[in-house]
Parts: sequence; structure tokens; C-alpha cells
Amino acid sequence: MGFAASVLSGDEFHVSPPAGALVVVHAIQPFGVTLDWHSPAMDTTDYQEKVLTKDVTGGLFGYAFTQRIIIKATHDVLKEARFQTLMDHEERDSYHYRILAAPQYPVT
Repeated sequence: MGFAASVLSGDEFHVSPPAGALVVVHAIQPFGVTLDWHSPAMDTTDYQEKVLTKDVTGGLFGYAFTQRIIIKATHDVLKEARFQTLMDHEERDSYHYRILAAPQYPVT
């Protein structure tokens, strides 16, 4: 899709994970392999304050919403590539985007 992707262990604490798509392997809750997204803008105090206070007046809150669209689109691309995937509802409008298995018959 034209952006960076990294595979990380969910057991490690990352103050600032690499930018782009994150494939995270968890040995504890939420267990398994999940898909996430990180942008350096998410590390800024201004961004974190806007998200925590749900301040929709600035572009940063929209940026947080856009990242969910990117995660969902990346998840959909993996599904179309025949990976076994699952959108696991956590609470409210929060989901774990799971990768359950590699394709049995990869797209060639």
C-alpha cells in the first residue's frame, strides 16, 4: 500500500513505536496478532490532549479518526489477500483488528 510496516512484540513497551502499520504479536491480553497504526504526530502533547478531551474543533481529532480508517483499510487489504482476519469488538467503538492466519493459497 506504499507505507512502512513493522512487526513488534506486544510484550515490549514502546515509548514511540515506528511510524506506519504495526503488526503486533501479543503473548498476553489481547493475545494473538493485531494490526495497529502509529504516526509521530500521536506522540505530541497537543495531539494527546485533543484526543483525551475529545476536542473536535481542531484537525488533530480528525487525524485520530482518520487513523482508524487506515487501520480498517489495511485490515481489508489483508483480508482480500486471503489472510484470515477478524474485527474483534472491545468496547464502545474500539476494536482489535486481528490477523488469525497467513493465506493458505496466497494470491499470485
